[in-house]
Amino acid sequence: GFGHIQSERANTTEKKKKSLCVTWSDEDSSSGSGLEDDHQNFIAFTANVGNEDSNIESCGEIDEDFVKTYKEMLGKWEMVCEINIQLSQENKCLKDVNAVLTNQVAAKEALLVEELSNMMKINEELVDVKLMLEKFYNNNNKLDEVLAPEKGIHVDGV
Repeated sequence: GFGHIQSERANTTEKKKKSLCVTWSDEDSSSGSGLEDDHQNFIAFTANVGNEDSNIESCGEIDEDFVKTYKEMLGKWEMVCEINIQLSQENKCLKDVNAVLTNQVAAKEALLVEELSNMMKINEELVDVKLMLEKFYNNNNKLDEVLAPEKGIHVDGV
């Protein structure tokens, strides 16, 4: 009837909940590298099963359910760990390839700067040679003009 408190009822005091909690970390306490990015992954699996019957048979069934659930979660955890290892290895390989390619790009850029510098020097030398040839041609024409009347040679344009 009336006036009872739910927590004191006979059928609720027999109901007990059991829970299984598993927490796993991939933290490696032996690694001492403080320079690398330190990423830690934590996964927690929790299962709650309500116990409505207090007899021994149902407790055994619940224990079997706990074991079954635990094994499922453990299998999933192992799969997550394997995927994490694969991704970590792939990440390391990609970082190594990136470092090699970065070094190659730096070497090519240095070579490009060197070749551009050489090209500018050659271009300056070419301009100097053109000016020298132009002066030589002009001086040669003046010399021909000066020498032509003495030798009796007619120079075109004079």
